[in-house]
Amino acid sequence: MLRDSFFRGCRADEHKNKSSDASSVISASAFYPDERQLSPKNTFDTSICWKDDDNALSFFYSNDRKKFQGNNTKSGISELDFSMVQRNLEDQDLLGIVSFNHDEDPTDKENTYHGNISFHKDYMILLEQKFPDMGKKARKRQICEQIALAEKSFYTPHDLQCLFPDKH
Repeated sequence: MLRDSFFRGCRADEHKNKSSDASSVISASAFYPDERQLSPKNTFDTSICWKDDDNALSFFYSNDRKKFQGNNTKSGISELDFSMVQRNLEDQDLLGIVSFNHDEDPTDKENTYHGNISFHKDYMILLEQKFPDMGKKARKRQICEQIALAEKSFYTPHDLQCLFPDKH
């Protein structure tokens, strides 16, 4: 198992940085957790695809097209360096607020690459304590930006179609 990086799909154009001088293509908003429902582990999760082997990117792209009509990757896919993510979060003393897992996808048993970025159920309260002078949106952006800054590469929809021509 490689597990030195993971992928996150960009569902919308706003999940990409508009500025050409940004340090990553993917934006912090691509990592915001789904706050509509707590997971069974009492966390708010953001799904990721672990790069366990060289087939992970192909699986992620084709599985999204097959099961979700390409909605999770329609603006591209970012590959992130897991060690750098951990370092960034540790440098900001945020590791107690966010964690990572390689849990089975409850809706797709074939997806062995599935994992989550798991935000503590009280993550916004914990961020408020840590960054009392920041607004709510800035706090959420602060933690998710640490993940986005670890981008290794970004695959545009065109890149993906060229890499996997039979999968579109």
